[in-house]
Amino acid sequence: MGLLPNENLILDPATLSIVKLNTVYYYSKMTKTPKKDLTKRMTPKRLQNKILKRLEPIERMSFMERCGIFMGKVQIVEAALKGLLNRGYGYEQERMERWTLGRVIAELKGQGLRGDFVLVLEELLVYRNTIAHDLVAYDAITRKILGPKSKGFSWPWRFLSKGLYQVEYTIQVYDFLSTNDYF
Repeated sequence: MGLLPNENLILDPATLSIVKLNTVYYYSKMTKTPKKDLTKRMTPKRLQNKILKRLEPIERMSFMERCGIFMGKVQIVEAALKGLLNRGYGYEQERMERWTLGRVIAELKGQGLRGDFVLVLEELLVYRNTIAHDLVAYDAITRKILGPKSKGFSWPWRFLSKGLYQVEYTIQVYDFLSTNDYF
């Protein structure tokens, strides 16, 4: 998703789309009535700045360290989503203990979780599955062929960087929606 650095645009929690600031109305879950609330906003520029700031320390890490960071963050997202199933839909933790991220997303989708956020999660799942199952092998092949010049030029490094951005994007959107009670 391209983010425009414009202070008049915000991330609308009702639709997860970028809209003009003066056109957004938020809905109270308790009263189901619209109310203008400009304290619950995330501008595209602020969102992008948060993500890039959190990615800065990772840029100096090796490929395997970055893979580990990515997988750890995905596990945190998975745990948060299982917690959402537990709190919001009454699922028991023991029942979900061995569920994969894909299964958790499918259950949330089946329970009617906001479709726009489900799409964000499904995109993260593609990155997770590729990084977990294929990326390390692709990196080894690329290093074998290109030698020391492979760092930063290979498809695995670029894909991992995009995956790290996606997991941070997912975390920031989840935190925003959760903090402002939009689930």
